Amino acid sequence: MLLIAATAGLMVVAPGTLRVGFVGLTGIAAVWAYRRSRGEYISLCVWVWFLTAWLRRMVDWRTTYTDQSLLLVAPFVASAVAGVALLYKVRELRGSGGVAFACALAGIFFGTVYGLLRYGAFDVVRGVVNWVVPVLFGFFLYAERDRYEEMRDAFVRSFLGGAVVAGVYGVVQFFLLPGWDETWMRGLKDYVFGQPFPGEVRVFSTLNSPVVLAMYSMGGLLLVLSMLVKEDGEKRRLARVFAAVAMLVGLVLTMSRAYWLALVVGMAYLAWSVTGRTRMRLAGVGVVFALLAGGATAVPGIQEMLVARVKSLGSGTSDVSASARIKGHKDALAKLATEPLGEGMGSTDADHATDGTDDSLGPHDSTVLELLYSLGGPGTLVYAVGLAWGLGRMFLYRGRRGERETEAFGLAVRAILFAVFAQLVLNSILVGTPGLLVWTCMGFGLAAAEGRKGLTPVSGRVSATSEEVYG
Repeated sequence: MLLIAATAGLMVVAPGTLRVGFVGLTGIAAVWAYRRSRGEYISLCVWVWFLTAWLRRMVDWRTTYTDQSLLLVAPFVASAVAGVALLYKVRELRGSGGVAFACALAGIFFGTVYGLLRYGAFDVVRGVVNWVVPVLFGFFLYAERDRYEEMRDAFVRSFLGGAVVAGVYGVVQFFLLPGWDETWMRGLKDYVFGQPFPGEVRVFSTLNSPVVLAMYSMGGLLLVLSMLVKEDGEKRRLARVFAAVAMLVGLVLTMSRAYWLALVVGMAYLAWSVTGRTRMRLAGVGVVFALLAGGATAVPGIQEMLVARVKSLGSGTSDVSASARIKGHKDALAKLATEPLGEGMGSTDADHATDGTDDSLGPHDSTVLELLYSLGGPGTLVYAVGLAWGLGRMFLYRGRRGERETEAFGLAVRAILFAVFAQLVLNSILVGTPGLLVWTCMGFGLAAAEGRKGLTPVSGRVSATSEEVYG
């Protein structure tokens, strides 16, 4: 409450000071919350992830547009507090689940050292923050797995709340386009998110881009889907249906076809992982989603953009077209073949940044290229080994009857990761705000898989009619 009050007060009397002040206030609040309660700390971080970009636009609206704003560092400052866990839980890196984080940190370290030999400190530090903070946050969730239930409940509550707020605000943004959003879009000049007029916006809501909103909305939808199939009361089910509709509308209005497909992939994983009545419920929910998305085409304003976007699925046209992606990967991989050590941390922003007027593939449009440019061949190999190890433990092992990994949340985070990793050559998923969600799911997934008593490997699908699945 003090953070909110101080932010509101500065917004009224001296909005420009929030570009630095909000970062400091968030850091203080994060330290206080971390010491008080892991659950409160996670809730604070998640809400900061969702709302910081919106606050930045409010500050620019009250003052003047800035191309780069220090205020956007706040989510990383708040999440970096979790890095304290690395100091007193460092032995967890040697554990079975800790291998994923140890390999990721080692790969990032290689890219950082090599980057310092080629680029200025600012570019390297910016890259390091984007790469390392998500890994540290995921490690914190894994290392503190004795408090798993508290952290899980806090994350579910805050993430679904944030996703619902983002979905509802997205509707307002599309039809009304508040002045602060319009001012920011005009400042971008290239109009990569559509035109700065109501009904012509690719919705980004409270986040910083349509792609990030689409990713978070998709994650929220898969999370709420795993809860919808539970038989735990009509009131809760109605609340979850409302949440699902809000997030679905937000996802549709982003016009992000890649994450529309990712949602289908995630739902397919959920359907494969469950049996019995639950699969039928999921199929019913899928039909309802399809009907709602189809009904959106009848809404004036949405119809034109949505129909054109759906048609482009078959034509291969997009912000970065299919042909540009193929050519971009081919050219980049040919160049990287002559640079086996990559170009080092900071290279993607210093040498390969693209804007919305450029129909070419940039490293931020492909996780594969971002890895190879920033971490090089050796760093990428080590990082990839860590990812493969962590994903393998999550997907190939299930726990004993009644263990934590058998609950709906564990199923949801696996579905989210399954869907997100289908985006490896379509979007950047491991760094920045997207990386925070990926490594959060990784941390929770490994914490759930490991539990207190170790793992028991099982084969076959999960029975969805039993408390073994939904706790």
